[in-house]
Amino acid sequence: MDSKKLFCPFCGDFIFKKNGKREGKQRYKCSSCERIFLEATKTMFSSAKLDKETLRKLIILVIDDSKIETIMDVLSISSRTAYMWRMKIYKVAGQMIKETMLSNTVWIDEKLIPVNKRYLVTKANGLKYRGQSINQIVVACAIDNNGNKYAEIVGRGHISSKQCLGSYGKHIAPGSHIIHDGIFSHDKLIKELNATDEIWKSVARESKKNICNPSILSAER
Repeated sequence: MDSKKLFCPFCGDFIFKKNGKREGKQRYKCSSCERIFLEATKTMFSSAKLDKETLRKLIILVIDDSKIETIMDVLSISSRTAYMWRMKIYKVAGQMIKETMLSNTVWIDEKLIPVNKRYLVTKANGLKYRGQSINQIVVACAIDNNGNKYAEIVGRGHISSKQCLGSYGKHIAPGSHIIHDGIFSHDKLIKELNATDEIWKSVARESKKNICNPSILSAER
């Protein structure tokens, strides 16, 4: 990291000086609050045991929506480590765009991510739940025709009307035109935002292509 872009993570001051090293990592001392910090202090990398190159590749794989198994194979890491980092990256991405406001034409859809094996919940008879269930994490995703994006983990299983309002509802401007796959949980959101809507059922091949690729539908409209 360029030290000119570095600042104290405790008070925000840009005035600091080097203060020796710890385990080969440069330490800094803030001139204002006099606290000691590293480049990664108070970031998602603060307790990272993976080297920088592995982390760089991991972030790329997560952005490319790679499966846990793929991340494990490519980076030679455990499923627990791959899962933990994927969720960290999703959380940070969500924090970065929590102030984002989408408007005009907005596409919304939910991404389902299987939970790590250690968090699997089974039925009383030991069998696994099928389809959308508590064993899947739901990520609310949206993008508008201006390229603004939003994504947030909202829970597990089917997204509820309350979760739709609590997530999409805070990031879509009233009166927008919402394109979605028609699930009932979206109905209250559309009503509350006084929005118009357009339904593309994702079970149909052509509709799935359009709901997953807003640029295609935008060009056709």
